[in-house]
Amino acid sequence: MSDMLADAWNQLAASSDESSGLRRIRVEPLQYRVYAGWTVPSGQPALAAVVEASSVPADVDLPQSSGFTVSIDPLPNDSDMRLVLLQAESEQYHEVFERLAEDVRNEIRTAESEGRLINIFVARLRRWQLFLSRRRDARLSRFEQIGLWGEIWFLRSHLIPTLGIDSAVHAWRGPDGANHDFEFSGKAVEVKTSSANPEGRVHIANVLQLVDTGLDALYLRYISVSIHQGAGTALPDLILRLRQKLGASSTARQQFEGKLFDAGYLDSEDDHYRRMGIAVLSETTYLIADGFPRLLPSDLPPGVGDVKYVLSLGACQDFAVASDPFEEGCSDD
Repeated sequence: MSDMLADAWNQLAASSDESSGLRRIRVEPLQYRVYAGWTVPSGQPALAAVVEASSVPADVDLPQSSGFTVSIDPLPNDSDMRLVLLQAESEQYHEVFERLAEDVRNEIRTAESEGRLINIFVARLRRWQLFLSRRRDARLSRFEQIGLWGEIWFLRSHLIPTLGIDSAVHAWRGPDGANHDFEFSGKAVEVKTSSANPEGRVHIANVLQLVDTGLDALYLRYISVSIHQGAGTALPDLILRLRQKLGASSTARQQFEGKLFDAGYLDSEDDHYRRMGIAVLSETTYLIADGFPRLLPSDLPPGVGDVKYVLSLGACQDFAVASDPFEEGCSDD
């Protein structure tokens, strides 16, 4: 988290002023009236902005969620101004609220007007509303880190050289909740990354992941990796390399950032993620076709759903693709 917000909250919490209300200290972006806040007597951290009433859309619909509350109210003694107040719901949410507030503050830096600031503010909170409804922890688990690393590796090292930047980023569908990690030109790829033994055992999260109905081709891409402490490429560093490739303000970059967030990745956790470095040992592609060992919806008896299973790749060797369809990959520069 930014030291700016943390330092401001600590200063506000330590104030001897016991007056009820909102204590506040101005923070960046300085082109707007944005403040770190502390509510008294509830003792909750807050992020606030003061804007002209005319900047607030008449039909603004404020999201609410476990973890935070948000309101837009007239500023006391000035009916032409509005106070936009985002605050933690209770002490148990302080850790995730710190990340939420920093993320929102970072996003509103790009606003070119107060009206746009409100739109970005609300849109980002909607993303957090969805995030908090799906996750209890701001950090990805070890398993999730490895899985996301593999998808980004495949995107950067193979799909971008094959499809081009815009098409490749658009093809990344896993964070959107699609059944397959990548979908493009009638084809789909499910990427599985593991640090297990060379034969490989992969987890199939739902029965539709290996269903090729309606596709010209469905591939399973298995990436075998080794895990290191202080060596290899950590997840934040792999993401940084791709961000540099995408550029600072491209449409593809904006899509990529949204997908990262939907995947549960927060930049505020970079120091934690850098403890684990990853290196590719081998990559194998399998074509999913008739006879491939898998479960299909038609195999399940009535009333059975939400099926997960483990697939041993040792039983899939007859389906390994000799000529890699993604062989135009790039080196790990």
